[in-house]
Amino acid sequence: MKWNTWVRQIHHWLSIGFTVAVLVNIVALGQEQQPAVWVGLLALLPVALLLLTGLYLFAIPYATQWRSATRQRVGVNAMAKGRPPDPLSFLELGHVLNFRTAHEDHARRHQTRA
Repeated sequence: MKWNTWVRQIHHWLSIGFTVAVLVNIVALGQEQQPAVWVGLLALLPVALLLLTGLYLFAIPYATQWRSATRQRVGVNAMAKGRPPDPLSFLELGHVLNFRTAHEDHARRHQTRA
């Protein structure tokens, strides 16, 4: 499984644990006697972990967008300088065929001028 899938699963199960902890807290407060302090603090651990996993899940689309924009900029700058860009960045973006045709066109243009 991918890292993001693990974080999503952990976030999912933490939310269920948080819900159960809140229900236990409500039931404990409904009792005649004063509940123990730890019952009131029971929901804090899951909610703290939910905060961390939720922030990570929130940042995933922005990080992906930033990474792909950086990779595209690297490829465009290399093409502008007349050298082929790093092929791995184009493999990840899925532009291998477009890169080959653009590179061949660039080579043809320089051959006709010379």
